[in-house]
Amino acid sequence: MDFFEAELSAPYPLAAPRIYISMTKKPYIYKQDLLCQMQLVIMNKDMRRNHDNVALMSCIGIYMRTKEEMMEGKCEFAPFENLKIDQFEKDVTKRFKYASQHNRKFKLKQKTFESVFEKIKELMPLNKHDPEYKSLRKTLMRFHKIAPVEENLQFYDYTVNMLYEITDEFEKFIEANKPWFVPNVESPAYVRVLKEAKGSFVLGFELLNEMQRCGMDTIDLEERLKDKDPLFCMEVRDVLPITLRKPVEVRTLWTI
Repeated sequence: MDFFEAELSAPYPLAAPRIYISMTKKPYIYKQDLLCQMQLVIMNKDMRRNHDNVALMSCIGIYMRTKEEMMEGKCEFAPFENLKIDQFEKDVTKRFKYASQHNRKFKLKQKTFESVFEKIKELMPLNKHDPEYKSLRKTLMRFHKIAPVEENLQFYDYTVNMLYEITDEFEKFIEANKPWFVPNVESPAYVRVLKEAKGSFVLGFELLNEMQRCGMDTIDLEERLKDKDPLFCMEVRDVLPITLRKPVEVRTLWTI
């Protein structure tokens, strides 16, 4: 986000994330992509087409980009468990539909922009890049200019309540599966295996980075990678003796 200077409220990616299958046929997903998968559950076509949800979707964008900070900029895999994802989809969909048709938890009492801002601010996690919630204020002010709070209280009441229902369900799922959303404290080294007709290969420097992260002996590998191109590949059979010298597991995932 810092590199591209994107707004916190910019739409979070809606493309279906890629699932990687390990050589033992187990599915894995990048941890950051789990947030995309969760968002896909609620960001269906009907929701995106409903004008009542425009402010809600911007707030969710801020929420998702803030939760992404839990990974501290690291890129790691997590197991992809379909049953848990399916159950999450059922829970959040059921709750969203119920809340949109029945009595809501919050009732805005003041017809002011500040009251709306403060209520939504209470529901949002703190973003280290924006500790004063300037992006949230800017986003809500944009909607306020188009649809003033004092004239559209029902719209903002809906936004506050739906944001609560969605983020509360998200928080429950994240807390119940915390290891999927934070960096590994101690874990196997993960490397991708490129399957080709001539054999199986790994990216040399990707393997080096993972072995260093796990505290493995990399002296031999560093020697082999001297003066090599960043995308230099090595045959799996050649690197196995290196990775097996220490009792640290190296898991391989393949991609095309």
